Amino acid sequence: FQASKGTEGADEQAILLKLSHDGGLNWDPHSVPVKDGFKQAVWGPVLQWDAAAQRMVCFFSASVPANARGPGRSYPGGDVMVIRSDGTNMSSWSTPELLLAFSDPARGNVSKVTANKPAISGAHWLLPFWQEGHTSNDTGPSCAGVLESRDAGATWAATPACLASKEAGWLIENTLSFTADGDVLQLFRTKAGKIWQSRSGDGGASWSVPNATALDNPNSKTFMCQGASASQ
Repeated sequence: FQASKGTEGADEQAILLKLSHDGGLNWDPHSVPVKDGFKQAVWGPVLQWDAAAQRMVCFFSASVPANARGPGRSYPGGDVMVIRSDGTNMSSWSTPELLLAFSDPARGNVSKVTANKPAISGAHWLLPFWQEGHTSNDTGPSCAGVLESRDAGATWAATPACLASKEAGWLIENTLSFTADGDVLQLFRTKAGKIWQSRSGDGGASWSVPNATALDNPNSKTFMCQGASASQ
């Protein structure tokens, strides 16, 4: 989880980790897997167990000077990063790796933000993110996107997806799941009172025009839990 002693987005904001070894009854003191080397806030930690490599993967986003909100504080997101644990040792993590930059040439100079786990089908991983502009430094569109890996999270590339809707207000905190029929379903938090959706029939390369579902949403985060059958 992300935590700050002061306001959200303060420069000291770090990513903390607590572990339980008895099903959540008791918890170890927290560790800080993400802060050293980052002078601004870090955001949106997403944990995913990599069963094949027997290690934990942690995605997050890190603020950059261009999205500073004022002295000592930043707007959400920035660069999308990843770290990987040393096997099952959650006290030892790899050097942070950049997956998608604030200043990405294809997607524009705009904050990229993480919040939800990847959808997984074998070695095919899809990580949801969104991008949102706040300052004059932001020249890219505000929209939802997807990062793709075809080698079980070893390497990543951004897909062309840039999903937006004026009617929805925004499409953020997107969540993904492979469906039983082989499609990929994507749901979004919106300002329109409903969860919105988009579908891909080609593994995430292209997406349908987002539209409202019948599910109510009070402008808050959603998350889909993927069934075991879809991940085999």
